[in-house]
Amino acid sequence: MNCRKCSFVNLNSARFCSNCGSLLVQISESSEKSEAERRQLTVLFSDMIDYTSLSEQLDPEDLREIIRNYQDACTSAIFLYEGYLANFLGDGVLAYFGYPSAHEDDARRAVKAGLNIVQSIKSISKQTKEKFGVVLEVRIGIHTGLVVVGDIDKSDTLESKLIIGQTPNLAARIQSTAEPNTVHVSGNTYKLIRGYFESAELGVHHLKGISQAVPIYRINRASTVRSRLEINQDQLSPFVGRKTELGMLQRKWHDA
Repeated sequence: MNCRKCSFVNLNSARFCSNCGSLLVQISESSEKSEAERRQLTVLFSDMIDYTSLSEQLDPEDLREIIRNYQDACTSAIFLYEGYLANFLGDGVLAYFGYPSAHEDDARRAVKAGLNIVQSIKSISKQTKEKFGVVLEVRIGIHTGLVVVGDIDKSDTLESKLIIGQTPNLAARIQSTAEPNTVHVSGNTYKLIRGYFESAELGVHHLKGISQAVPIYRINRASTVRSRLEINQDQLSPFVGRKTELGMLQRKWHDA
């Protein structure tokens, strides 16, 4: 059961959220199912490197402890920037930024969460190396695009809030291009975060299953920029003569 306040995934038997403590309300199927809607999402896909190799080297209980720490690090970073934890896919983590709650800086939030995950994994890796003799590394891919969000079936056999579109697949493909402990983003996402992070252009890549080449950027760290004024300097034009537009908005608000 997902907490309606923080999106944390709880056991169905839980009455209170294990993350924020909020009361969990069991929603009836008729009210839980919602109409599909078209949204722009920034999708983050995180994947643990050499998971298969780790599963061969470690006892299942030790591997479970490592996976648990990895998932906790991802969950904390995603919730810190108000993202939505969509799914754990084995050693992969899928998260949405822009659904169900949208922010005008969702792309920036996703990238900050990705960098946070990388830093957390570096700290966890020191512990796993001392305790189990293995190094833990991740790679993260982020893409922004249009999707359709909603239930595609009224039965309980299918996952609710499924997103349909190329965006999550492209995020996963971009993740596969990343080097250990790095965050790669698509050109779409880069346009929305340009100037807020120090980055490196990696050129266009032909990704499996994607017909068009995709420009990819590596995000190195956050910059000191805090607003678009600092990024654009004198390129921004001042707002003037907005009476017509404001009047239109007020009339629409009155109609609404």
